[in-house]
Amino acid sequence: MNQTNTNQVGDLPQGLAIASMVTGILSLLGCSMFAAIPAIVCGHIGVRQADRGEASGRGMAMAGLIMGYISLVVTVIIIAIYAAFFILFATAGVSAVSMGNNGARLAAERMSRMNNTKMVAIALHDYHAAYKQLPPTFTVDDEGEVVSTWRLAIEPFMDSGIPTDGELTLETAGGIAPMPFQTVPITDPADTDLYVIVAENGMFSPNPNAGNKFRSVLDGLANTLMAIKIPGRPVDWRSTNQLTPDEAFAAIQSVDKSKPINLLMGDGAVEQVTEPFDRATFDALLSRDGGETVDMSFLSF
Repeated sequence: MNQTNTNQVGDLPQGLAIASMVTGILSLLGCSMFAAIPAIVCGHIGVRQADRGEASGRGMAMAGLIMGYISLVVTVIIIAIYAAFFILFATAGVSAVSMGNNGARLAAERMSRMNNTKMVAIALHDYHAAYKQLPPTFTVDDEGEVVSTWRLAIEPFMDSGIPTDGELTLETAGGIAPMPFQTVPITDPADTDLYVIVAENGMFSPNPNAGNKFRSVLDGLANTLMAIKIPGRPVDWRSTNQLTPDEAFAAIQSVDKSKPINLLMGDGAVEQVTEPFDRATFDALLSRDGGETVDMSFLSF
């Protein structure tokens, strides 16, 4: 009887146990999920069949089952690591592209500001060529009422397309600033951030109807400040508001490197300021006839 039982057990099928063992080994050798899953499935079924006495090879099925789980866990960990690195590098790539785009945008804005300021310089020189003087900071009528400003005076020389009959006045000026005056980027089409600095010894007088001549600039046009463009300080282009020397110097002291201040020099050159500089240098730039020697090395070219 015992011999018969032994033969019966030995004759029981063990195909699933063998399959679990083989695929389990293959999964460990290749760390493959495709081999680990069959090893686990065959192992579970093989163990259950062996426990019910329907098959033999319980040890092989259990070994294949364990190897399948080990391989599956290792594979999942590897996939998680790869996914983490992919997300990390993808995020870094997006950040780099974003920074690059932002840098390109700021560079384009700086170039646009300089080009616009240069167009204003050309209009100022054309005005001087026509009238043998710079435009007055502001013009008043016989009753002392302000009727025009230096911006309105040079608008006809900009070919802006705004219909005019001679020089603009506060009553005839349109609400949209000519493009060379506009802020960059445009916040309000009526706004400008370009000012002249009003001073007795500067190129623009604080007195009404008074326009200085280039020949009065004894320090040299290249060394004398004519106007200043200050990003982030908008005003309606028809406004009579200009800057005092103190206001202009304070703006320079708070300059933002990403948005440089543009200095419009008397000769029409446009320079960038990215760092504050001292008051003595500023006063020397502002004065048209002080005889100072100005070190221009602080400017950004």
